[in-house]
Amino acid sequence: MTPAAGLGRHPGRASEWRNRPTGTEGVGNSMEERRMKKSRVLWLVAAAMVVLTIALAASPLRLVLQSYKVVQIKGEDGKLIERLIPAAEVKPGDILEWVLEAENVGDIPLTDVALTIPIPSNTIYLAGSAKPLKLAEGVVIYPLFSYDGVHFSRPPLTREIKVKEGDRWVTKKVVVPPEEYTHVRWVVPRLDPGEKVRVSLRTKVR
Repeated sequence: MTPAAGLGRHPGRASEWRNRPTGTEGVGNSMEERRMKKSRVLWLVAAAMVVLTIALAASPLRLVLQSYKVVQIKGEDGKLIERLIPAAEVKPGDILEWVLEAENVGDIPLTDVALTIPIPSNTIYLAGSAKPLKLAEGVVIYPLFSYDGVHFSRPPLTREIKVKEGDRWVTKKVVVPPEEYTHVRWVVPRLDPGEKVRVSLRTKVR
């Protein structure tokens, strides 16, 4: 059995705002854009969780995706301490941590369990935040990355582009930067009944 935590996500990146006016009207529109941007990110967070719940309602694999905002607070010694709080409200520049927990609630082992966290289109992946998953007996599962939601591999990711050299077009391979990643996946070879695993990554709100 090969269940997968595939949350849908449009392959394109976030659309850009164009033709922004200037002056007083521009200021008002800028505030409205920020408000709409914040609303879109919150909608993506909620939608991802709803889709995850509905898609796996009848599956022996229970998945719970949660998002947190990463904040810095001062400790008693005056030093900054990192804390995770519910991502009830976010703004551009905020760091979000996405945590996906998987549990086998069935009666038989599951094999090749693909745990996939999509990168919301209004955020960018923070390089190095998706850590290897360490299992029993020294098994380590390294995360795989994708820029299209279809092809996954370990970094560096590459893709082919066409460029014009003189009077002809040639195909070249270029490295895909982490901020263009769209999905991150861990493939667990075996998940026994009652067993749980947890993976996470961080993104930055655009």
